[in-house]
Amino acid sequence: MFSQDALYGFTESLSWLRSMSDKLNAEVVEQVNNTQELVMKNNFMKESNEYLLKKCLEESRISDVASWRWVLDDLAKRLEDSIDALKHESDALRVVVHRIDYEINAATSYVAKPGALSPMIDHVEEAIMQELAFLREEKRNFERMIIQVNKQIAGLEKTKKRIVDDAFNKYQAMSVDEACCHNDHKFVNIENNKTKKPKKAARVQLSITAQAYGTRVDSALRRRLHSNVIKLQDLDWQREEAIRDFQSMENELTTTEKSVLDTMDRQKTVQDRLAERTLRPFGEHTSDGVNRQLRNELGKLRQFIKELRTNIQIIISLQNHLRGAIAHIDCNAEDIAQVVKIDQERLRARLGDETGTNVNATNTASLPQPRHDSSERRMEYPLDAIKEEDENDLF
Repeated sequence: MFSQDALYGFTESLSWLRSMSDKLNAEVVEQVNNTQELVMKNNFMKESNEYLLKKCLEESRISDVASWRWVLDDLAKRLEDSIDALKHESDALRVVVHRIDYEINAATSYVAKPGALSPMIDHVEEAIMQELAFLREEKRNFERMIIQVNKQIAGLEKTKKRIVDDAFNKYQAMSVDEACCHNDHKFVNIENNKTKKPKKAARVQLSITAQAYGTRVDSALRRRLHSNVIKLQDLDWQREEAIRDFQSMENELTTTEKSVLDTMDRQKTVQDRLAERTLRPFGEHTSDGVNRQLRNELGKLRQFIKELRTNIQIIISLQNHLRGAIAHIDCNAEDIAQVVKIDQERLRARLGDETGTNVNATNTASLPQPRHDSSERRMEYPLDAIKEEDENDLF
C-alpha cells in the first residue's frame, strides 16, 4: 500500500513539473516575442527620428541658415560698398580742405594780405576780410565733416566685422548640418569592418602608393631638368649677344676716339689760321668774310667735340651696364648648372643606370678688359673748307 501511494505521488509530481515547464516555456516565448517587438519598435523609432531629423534639417534649418547666410553676405557687400563710398568722400573732403588751405595761403601772402592797406580800409578790404573769414569757417566745417565721416567708417567696419564673423559661423553650422544629413549609421559597422584589411593587402597598397610617389618625383625631376637645360641655353645665348654688343661698342669706341682726335687736329688747324690772320700787321688785313667763316667753323668743331665726348660718357655707362649684366648671367648660369648636375645624379641614382642626360653647362668666359667707352658719331652738318681770298682779287 505504501508503494502504490508513493507511485501515485510520483505521477502527480511529474505532471506538476510538466505543467510548470510548459508554463515557463510559454512565458519565455512571450518574453522573447515582447523583446523582439521592443527591438523592432526601437529600430523603427530610431529610423523615424533620423528621418525626421534629416527632413527637419533639410527643409527648415539648412534652408534658414543658408538664407541668413545669404542675407549676411549681401549685407557685408553693401557695407563694403558704403565704406568705399565714405572713404572716397573722405578723400574728396581732404582735397577740398587742401584747396581751401591753398586759397587761404594765397590770400594771406605778399601784397594780397588782408590789412596791408591799414588803416586805409575800404569796401574792397572789407570784402577780402569777409572772404578770408568765410574760407576759414568752411575749412573748419569740412574738417569736422572729415572727423564725422571717419567715425562712420570705423563704426561700419566694426559692424561689417561682426557680420562677417556671424556669416562664417552660419557657414560652419550649415556644414555640420549637411554632414549630419549625409551621415548614415547603418553602415558604420560595415565601414569599420572594411578598415580591417589583411597585412598583405596593406603592404600591396603601400607598395602602390610608394610607386606613385616615386613616379611623381621622377616626373618632377625630369621637368625641372628639362626646364633648367632650356634656361641654360637661353642664358648662353644672352651672354653671347651681350659679348657681341660689348665688342661692337669697343669698335665704336675706337672709331669715335679717332674721330675726336681728327676733329681736334682740325680745330687746331682752324685756330692757327685764325690766329695767323688776326696777328697780321694792320696794313695786311683784308676785308673779306674768311675770319667770320673760320670762327663759325671753329664753333661747329667745338660743338661736335662736345657731342662726341657726351656720347663717350653714354657708351661708358652702357658698357658698364653690359659688364654687370654679363656677370649676373654668369652667376645665374653657374647656379643653374649646379642644380642640373644634382638633378642628373638624382635621376641616375633613382633609375639605377649610368646613362643620364648630359648637359653642357655654359662656361663663364672672361670679360673684356674694362676701358673708357664711347660711340662713333658723324657730324650732322658738313664743314666747308675755307680758302683765303687773294688780296689782289679784291681790287
